Amino acid sequence: MGGRQKKSVIDTAILLTTEIERNPRSKKKTSTLFLDIKNTFDYVSINRLLDIYKNLDLPTNLIAWISFFLKKRLLKLSFDGQTETFKPINTGIPQGSPISPILFLIYIRDLFSANSIKYLSYIDDIALTTFSTSWKKNIICLERATKQIYALGKENAIQFDLAKTELIHFSTSKDTKTAPIKLPNEEIIQPSTLIRLLDIWFDPGLSFKQHVTIRATQAKTSFYRMARLANSEKGLSPKAMRQLYMACVTSIADYGSILWWKGQNQFKKILQSLQNLALRKILGVFKTSPIKPMEIEAALCPPEVRLNAGIKQYAFRLLKISPSHPINLVTTKLATEKENQDVIATPQRKQLKPTQLEKIKNLIQKDFDPFTLEGIHHFYFPPWKKEVPYKVNIRKLGKKEAAMIHNLAFKYRCKNIITIYTDALSILEGIGVGIGIVVILPNGRISHQETINIGVNQLVYNGELLEFKIYSDNQAGFFRLKTLSDLPGQSCQIKAIKAAEAIQNKGAEISLNWVPGHTSVQGNELADSLAKEATKIPSSSHETSYASIGMDIKRMKSKNWIAILNTNNFHQPSSTYSRNYPWKISSKIRVPGNIKRSTICALFQLKIGHGYFKSYLKRFGISSNDNCRCGGKESPDHLLLNCPIYKTVRKTLNKDNPTVRPTMKYLLHTKAGIIKTLEFIEATRIATRSWHLNRMHEEEEEGGGEEGDRPEDCD
Repeated sequence: MGGRQKKSVIDTAILLTTEIERNPRSKKKTSTLFLDIKNTFDYVSINRLLDIYKNLDLPTNLIAWISFFLKKRLLKLSFDGQTETFKPINTGIPQGSPISPILFLIYIRDLFSANSIKYLSYIDDIALTTFSTSWKKNIICLERATKQIYALGKENAIQFDLAKTELIHFSTSKDTKTAPIKLPNEEIIQPSTLIRLLDIWFDPGLSFKQHVTIRATQAKTSFYRMARLANSEKGLSPKAMRQLYMACVTSIADYGSILWWKGQNQFKKILQSLQNLALRKILGVFKTSPIKPMEIEAALCPPEVRLNAGIKQYAFRLLKISPSHPINLVTTKLATEKENQDVIATPQRKQLKPTQLEKIKNLIQKDFDPFTLEGIHHFYFPPWKKEVPYKVNIRKLGKKEAAMIHNLAFKYRCKNIITIYTDALSILEGIGVGIGIVVILPNGRISHQETINIGVNQLVYNGELLEFKIYSDNQAGFFRLKTLSDLPGQSCQIKAIKAAEAIQNKGAEISLNWVPGHTSVQGNELADSLAKEATKIPSSSHETSYASIGMDIKRMKSKNWIAILNTNNFHQPSSTYSRNYPWKISSKIRVPGNIKRSTICALFQLKIGHGYFKSYLKRFGISSNDNCRCGGKESPDHLLLNCPIYKTVRKTLNKDNPTVRPTMKYLLHTKAGIIKTLEFIEATRIATRSWHLNRMHEEEEEGGGEEGDRPEDCD
């Protein structure tokens, strides 16, 4: 595993855990010895490597290229201001090249020849796994395999790092402590209770409790570094802070969740606690702010929703990769085992727990009919094939400018050009994705127009990929047609290539050109109207596209988040936020850019109801009263809607419709209202920390303030 596309760290780890989880079904005990190759690329013998390639009967020109790649390399070192002269390097594989890991994997392939043991490797990390009815048998088997692998390593100038050699017995019983292993060099390795492989911490019971704790601690350290970049008055914008949190904190905390996430409450609490810290820092709000409203405003779903979506995305990935991928080979084997068990089912066998991989695989299969799934021809396009038999032109212009240029080009087009427009559309009242096709002859006459319905389980993206494409307003479809791969949409791409090749064989050329939609381009508008008609006719296809499944997964993520919010609403019906603002989840923070952080933080505080205003400060004992300087109760709605001190500036809030009084829902829960509210806060500085401190200072000078009225920074 590793060093190639679609052979990830998680794939390697889940193959190991699946093997460990399977063996107890047959009452077998599992032991694993972890080895690490020392100085991975540096000690590779070039001559030995080339001999291996010759024994594999690889093409002579390929071997010659590899030889040229490895030989005649030079190196010079620079240290403490002094630089050596160039010296030749006669051994090793150069690091940094994408081909180097592949060369190394071929170099060590002969290490894995024993049949009595299961080998799993990720570049230089090797796991030797065996299972039997006793730990003693496991040790004997591992010692035999280790002796063989050490001997083969010596022949190939491969050394193993003793400091990283570890043994683990996957059982919580105490008798595992008396089962060490002796290596060929006479070193004794005692069994460990916690081992790290590929930055995933394995324990004997595969509970992953220590792993989650370690990763959460590392993520929290990363968060505290990130937290220095902003407070409630200055620093990075909430959008930038959110991006940092997703990239630098959740990526650490969630690492390996495909293996360990099964909905455990203890893990949920750890990750939720971390997210609560981040929410306050991102939004610049008070520690007492309620969690669910903060998650909505920060566009961060609860950790359990995020992890469930990650599991489902991994299951979706398994659908798209080749059946010959190691993961899919194992899942096929597991399915066969289950079928055989069902034939001779007993009460005991029915109680066998499915492996994590089986749970993941079954998680998505119930969402679609596998017999209707879009086909993918894996390895159809050779890696060296980069060109398609048509030109793809996408102008980087605005829609109006692009439409004007297109209309002029169409008006003065050459007399030998046939123009084809196509459009795809899906509407609520329709029954599928409709396609409209319009063919215009050189004399301007419409020679053909057609409507097609490609079915419910499709996307507009897929509609743009069907057979005839000259002008279309779908850029995503064009990019997919231009890029050769075995990703979703490949079957449509192959059809388009074959159609284009057929046209080319008749002496004509074909090009695909983007045209802006809904900009009075006659052919495109006609294709659009035909596509609308096509959504209401019977479908010509019952195929389920991968793109459609991907969109369903995203919708399910939103649906799960809403379900949690509704549950929270049921248990806390008096919540001020949910009473004033309907749940509105999003994938990004709904505030414009180029606004001062203090202004945006004040907006969030006003909306959530926890901030630098006296109705909140008195409630939590920070202020002795809740009186505004005008005499009213100082609350968010008072400051935004009623306070006479800001009467003049308030006119900006309803300048578009002065006869209608704005509401809190409009000002804080709509795009137009949020922009006006930010302008109002920028002009008045209400609810900002500096505004509050200035007001406290003025009240102290007047003799009306108290020492306890000065709160600490909210974040």
